[in-house]
Amino acid sequence: MKLYFNVFSLAVLCLFSTCLLAQDSTKKWYHLSNFYGGIESNIQYYVDDNKTGSIAPVKKMASNTYFNLNYSFKFIEAGIQVENYNPRLQGYSSQYDSITKLVHRFVRFKHKLAQITIGNFYEQFGQGYLFRAYEERQLGIDNIINGVQAIITPIKQLRVKSFYGKQRNFMTLSPANIFGIDGEYDIANLGKNKNTLITLGFGYIQKKQTVDIPLPNFPSTINAFGARLKLTNNRYNVTAEYVSKSIEPDFQNAYIYKKGSTFLLTQSYTSPKGWGANITLRRLENMDFKSNYSSTDAVASLNYLPALTKQQSYLVANIYPYNTQWLAEIGGQADYFYYFKKKSTVGGKYGAKLAINFSTYYNLDTARIGNTKNFTSKAIAVGKQKLFSDINISFEKRWTKTVKSTLTYIHLYYNKPILQEGSVTAVKADMVIADVTFKLNSTLSLRTELQHLSTKNDNKNWAAALIELNTSKGLSFFASDLIDYQTNKINYYNIGAAFNKNAFRILLNVSRQRAGLICIGGLCRYSPSFTGVNASISYNF
Repeated sequence: MKLYFNVFSLAVLCLFSTCLLAQDSTKKWYHLSNFYGGIESNIQYYVDDNKTGSIAPVKKMASNTYFNLNYSFKFIEAGIQVENYNPRLQGYSSQYDSITKLVHRFVRFKHKLAQITIGNFYEQFGQGYLFRAYEERQLGIDNIINGVQAIITPIKQLRVKSFYGKQRNFMTLSPANIFGIDGEYDIANLGKNKNTLITLGFGYIQKKQTVDIPLPNFPSTINAFGARLKLTNNRYNVTAEYVSKSIEPDFQNAYIYKKGSTFLLTQSYTSPKGWGANITLRRLENMDFKSNYSSTDAVASLNYLPALTKQQSYLVANIYPYNTQWLAEIGGQADYFYYFKKKSTVGGKYGAKLAINFSTYYNLDTARIGNTKNFTSKAIAVGKQKLFSDINISFEKRWTKTVKSTLTYIHLYYNKPILQEGSVTAVKADMVIADVTFKLNSTLSLRTELQHLSTKNDNKNWAAALIELNTSKGLSFFASDLIDYQTNKINYYNIGAAFNKNAFRILLNVSRQRAGLICIGGLCRYSPSFTGVNASISYNF
């Protein structure tokens, strides 16, 4: 099957045919059509910085720009996306450097019972542990599929999705052919009030890649299966998902002959008395799943393995981000929250909220097979090596009509030699954060943060402060500073302004950024230290 074809020609032909069919309609065709899209450009200007040791590149200005344009008419939709890296921002792969290319193009036919897409499309099966094609520009990830997709809903309770194609790998396509099919069936509402819904799901992914690797019985076809169960009602929800992957030796796992698996169990409950809880457990074993055997990062990943920890936004809390250990990991997290009612002793006039989050992860209980890197593992036993743990306690309260605050305490254990390398000891840290917002008048609000991280390891103690002034007209000003005041004594500052109005946004700031991991949902990329000017402009139409 030939996957590469001229989508533009097909889209023009389809749109032209639709226009002819619409001539007898009571509405003109141009009243039914719609153009929409957007443009986003992120620009950086680099300068030398003796304090951090960062050296500006020869081309001191770099930018990543994305433009997409879509058109819909009745049951047809078509679109394109063009990307420009001139040159690419530092921290992104050199494979993006100094290139402009049409990377997305698709035409989609919609019907109430079916949808067919030819060209590029995103998709996800279940929670994404079996398959997820998505875009995350901050990490340089866009693993969209190029091929054919069909989504069918023959009855209200049943949804079936299937596709065939190749996955994007930077500015080209991975060599493997990918086939996938997924189905979900909703069992009729159960219980006395018929408010409990059970959903069953099954998925399958097949990857075929011609290989030239001098290893015995090296598989050219990889099969992965997934099954899931979801129960939902007004108060209680439970989700269970299991994924199994056939033997897949690749560069990332040192070419071991071992199957992969994922097990996920999530339960949540919301009480009518103002409290709620959520517990998530997960086990991962050899679940690196890529559309290219030689890939070394998340760009060509077929599945999605998020970090099931609290996602932080504070400066000191993001110094030690956890990134998922797909080779051998077991652990989970738990959340608890409680709302103190208005006029109660703790809640006061406006009420208050207490939130507690705890997570911990270990390696699997494994045993090496001979002198190889292959291993066996016990199904549910926890290994001896702790990877990460943290506890987050926050108390949120409005004190007056104009003042509210969030106080946070975090205790963290971070096995840096494994999670980031470049260190010989794990990090134990304590953090305290005060986040206070003042409503100055009907048009102005002021938000302030004071943060501190204390540890005897690594770069030792850190402190941070932020001040942010927001207006009702969409204009905001901000300034922050992060410093490791015991070791390097470097101020990582960030001063700027942003403006938002409807679909338009512009941000301009001067900053010094520390080198380290940038993580979103457990997927990370390394970003070198940076000093200079940032600008970000986006507009959707």
